[in-house]
Amino acid sequence: MPFPALREVLGAIRRRGGARGTDPVRWSTRTDRRGPLSVLDIDGDCPADVGAELEETLWSSLRRDERLRRDRIGMVRHPGRGEERSEALALAQLLIVSHLVGVFDGAFEL
Repeated sequence: MPFPALREVLGAIRRRGGARGTDPVRWSTRTDRRGPLSVLDIDGDCPADVGAELEETLWSSLRRDERLRRDRIGMVRHPGRGEERSEALALAQLLIVSHLVGVFDGAFEL
C-alpha cells in the first residue's frame, strides 16, 4: 500500500529512538514467490504516543465521513470488565479502512 506519509512518520520515530530498544512499528521489504512486498509489523503493546502519531497520519489521508467513528477505532470489549484501547488494533483497522477507501476512490488496486 502506498503510504509515503506513513513511511515518513515511521522514519521520524526511528530517528528519535526510544528506551524500548526496538521500534514498536517497523516497515520492511521482503520477497516471496509473488515478488517483492512491503511488510508492516505492529507490536501488540505499541505505546499510545507512537500509535497516536501514526493514526493522525492515516486519518489525514481519509475524507471526513461521519460513518468513520474515530472514538471506536481500536476499542476492545471485555465481558464484565468494560472496554480498553489497543493501539495495534487501531492501526490495523485504520490501514484496512484506508486501503478500502483508496480502492473505492481509484487510488489503489485490489
